[in-house]
Amino acid sequence: MEKTSTKEMESSAKTLSREEQREMRFRNRGFNLSYREKLHASEKLYAGKYFSGVYDIESDKLPEISLERRFASRLGLKIGDKLTFDIESNSC
Repeated sequence: MEKTSTKEMESSAKTLSREEQREMRFRNRGFNLSYREKLHASEKLYAGKYFSGVYDIESDKLPEISLERRFASRLGLKIGDKLTFDIESNSC
């Protein structure tokens, strides 16, 4: 993950606190991104709204995603935050 709407990824060699180092490792690890039309029976929507449509890459609208609750909490993410991922060297 390159950035969120509230934080740019730090790439400098400055001295980081233990918590900043942990967050940096967490953000720089690989992420499993997938797509499916429905939640699994074991999944529950805790906040926000269910995406009910097909993403149109030609539109100006940003795609919507869902995040696992603990993952979002660990990174301090909230509904409406924008995330940027580096996918095969392309910022998305």
